[in-house]
Amino acid sequence: MTENPLGSQTEHPKKYQPDVLYPIPRWASRSL
Repeated sequence: MTENPLGSQTEHPKKYQPDVLYPIPRWASRSL
């Protein structure tokens, strides 16, 4: 996405932290 629908520019981080990208198990959301 190069443009934000709201009209303001958002900066994307060049490098993502592994803690943020930790995969969430699908079974966790299904057990609710």
